[in-house]
Amino acid sequence: MNQPIDIALFGMISRHPGRNQGGVSVSVQRLANALDAQGLEILVVTAETSCRPEWRAGLNPGVQLAACQRLSRWRLTLRLTAILRRHRPRALIAFDQRAGLIAAAAGRFPGIHSPLFWSPRIAIGPQVAGGGRSARRVLAGIRRIHARARGIIAISQGMAADLGALTGIPASSITTIYNPIVDGALEQKAKEPAPGRFDLPEDTPLLVASGRMTPQKDYPTLLRAVARANRRTPLSLLILGEGPERPALEALSRELGLGDRVAMPGYLSNPFPVMRQADTFVLSSRYEGFGNVLAEALALGLPVAATDCPFGPREILADGRYGALVPVGDSEALAEAIATTLEHPPTPEHQHAGAARFETGRIARQYRDTVLGPPGDPA
Repeated sequence: MNQPIDIALFGMISRHPGRNQGGVSVSVQRLANALDAQGLEILVVTAETSCRPEWRAGLNPGVQLAACQRLSRWRLTLRLTAILRRHRPRALIAFDQRAGLIAAAAGRFPGIHSPLFWSPRIAIGPQVAGGGRSARRVLAGIRRIHARARGIIAISQGMAADLGALTGIPASSITTIYNPIVDGALEQKAKEPAPGRFDLPEDTPLLVASGRMTPQKDYPTLLRAVARANRRTPLSLLILGEGPERPALEALSRELGLGDRVAMPGYLSNPFPVMRQADTFVLSSRYEGFGNVLAEALALGLPVAATDCPFGPREILADGRYGALVPVGDSEALAEAIATTLEHPPTPEHQHAGAARFETGRIARQYRDTVLGPPGDPA
């Protein structure tokens, strides 16, 4: 007889580092561990047989894992249906749109009674801004998920408002719960030895950015901002991440004359010891769903500067209380924010206070109360 499952978490946890949309892998891992620590029976369902060993190892021993094969959507739907029939979780949370569509399809089969909650991970507006067939497909998919879901859990208030405005989904169907960020695991990882500054000059302030090298992260604007800021204060930039834009970014760095002022060491399974060395953490994104790395930077006590993109940074930084906010794509404003932050950095204690809202235990309780009801609730 299987142990009754309280909450099943379903996500596309890629075996390829850095390819999990909207921080799905780290959010699922942190949430599963925090819910397990609160005494709930948790099942994580992934769509990969070969999740990275370090990701699997990061799950608490009490968390059950069902790793599916990389299957077609239909076969994955059948596999999820079988898992739900066997474990009968009291609630199912699906992370990102593909997982939401599969979970909604599984819910149509006989014997599936687990209420579905969907957590989108990326701002919807930029995905449908161009209109056309692709935009219609995204919106139609969201409506199909909503038709089967008991509720939607947005990861920022901006995303919740955007989702409602674009789809007509009533606000009463959407709950906002921030991503879980601050926990003992992050603190322990940050204390591990740092690999150094990757040959960057030791005598210059260090900027760090982290995320996939894709158009969403808008690293060209960051490089131009660093080139501008260098005229005022010599500094160095470290970009952590990998992606298809690497050749173009390396070429732009050379074109701007940044030379040995910029390093791009690629994806790091544990970026926190490197981030901890930063004099300022910078986020230059065009859009986000939340912006995990920005909240992680606050948790490490770092000064930050960020674009005021949809959605997440304004909420994480509390309208600028915990870091400068500048217009998207404005390299001049970002350069000024970087220089000002370096000259007048906030204290680590101030930044830690800003991260307290994202403590994993607090976030897990909000998820628990949303999908199962508060303790003692007969529902």
